[in-house]
Amino acid sequence: MYSMPIVISSMDYSLSKIKGVPSGFENDKKIIETDFNTYKTKRESIEKKYEDLKSYITSEDYKDDKGVKAEALQKDIIAEAQVFFTAGENILTKIKPATDAAEEVILKDHPMKEFIVSSKGLMNSMDSVMDVLNKQYAGSFNEAEVQKKYDEFEKVVADNSKKVFNVKEQQYAYKKTQFESVNQKASDFLDKFRKLIRNSKSTGKIPDSNIQEMDSAYESVLNSYNSFVK
Repeated sequence: MYSMPIVISSMDYSLSKIKGVPSGFENDKKIIETDFNTYKTKRESIEKKYEDLKSYITSEDYKDDKGVKAEALQKDIIAEAQVFFTAGENILTKIKPATDAAEEVILKDHPMKEFIVSSKGLMNSMDSVMDVLNKQYAGSFNEAEVQKKYDEFEKVVADNSKKVFNVKEQQYAYKKTQFESVNQKASDFLDKFRKLIRNSKSTGKIPDSNIQEMDSAYESVLNSYNSFVK
């Protein structure tokens, strides 16, 4: 059984609010635009190849060539994934700190600022986890690196969960449950993360089922976060 060797949700989330090169980056504009184009092109190419792979498997064409095409497609996807992630990371490294700072200014007088900023920090930490897992999924499992990411994210979740939602404005009262949902979903993510580490130790590879569980858990946290901040 073949499955997509990367998960792109986390990178998409990180870049979702960056629609183009903002002012103040004129010196790097061409470089950033090139990375944007590479990111978009590779994403589309990966999705197309993955659809080709799914069609190949569904139609059982592997019985005709003993899986040769599948292996070739997977190699192409893995190679393009590396370029995809590199382009995304280049964009985030240059632009994201500025966009985050701008958001904090916008939130300056927002009653929920403390909880929005801390929850966004949780999302950023989770993105970092997924970046590491995606790369290792396409390569080999590095327990020390993954465990370090687990410990870091566990602390972020614990710190966010300790916060008491004490916003006094009545119109935000319902947000308390949504804030708690973010933390609960993040805790569920940690459960899946421990399972992945345990299952990956013996083989030195991250199993398909575990990366898919992590992707699903990530989406759950993201959905809860989006509900909370909107």
